[in-house]
Amino acid sequence: MTINLSRKAGSVPVQCTSGKPFDIRDYIGRWLILYFYPKDFTSGCSEEAKLFEARVGRIRDLNGEVVGVSTDTLESHLMFKRANGLHFDLVADQDGKLALLYDALDPTSPSPRCRRVTYLISPLGFVVKEYRHVNICIHAEELINAISYINGITKT
Repeated sequence: MTINLSRKAGSVPVQCTSGKPFDIRDYIGRWLILYFYPKDFTSGCSEEAKLFEARVGRIRDLNGEVVGVSTDTLESHLMFKRANGLHFDLVADQDGKLALLYDALDPTSPSPRCRRVTYLISPLGFVVKEYRHVNICIHAEELINAISYINGITKT
């Protein structure tokens, strides 16, 4: 089963760097940027995480939150967070169940590994936008623009 746009977002019990299990219901009332990435400590994934970190304050000002997901271990995520100075949660989806739910598993990988894909989830818990062709240099900014645009439409 995969997530479809305009459908309720889902979750499976996986551990977060916060120490709590990931639960989509914890983000009801806020925008959620749920981004999947291939591997901790690779150049592209490190750069993407740093760019989200640089904009996490603006995202939170828009009533949003960022959560990164890969199939790396919780220990790897904790080291990755420290090394990159991240102040948002990472999810250790070691068996790939969350990635499978969101159609973010790389089918060419021999072991579970995420593709680079992002979902924007509304404060009501619905998937409103999917990003499959991510340019990490502008991705965080395009998500901020999307939230700002939708917020502007809904406030008129």
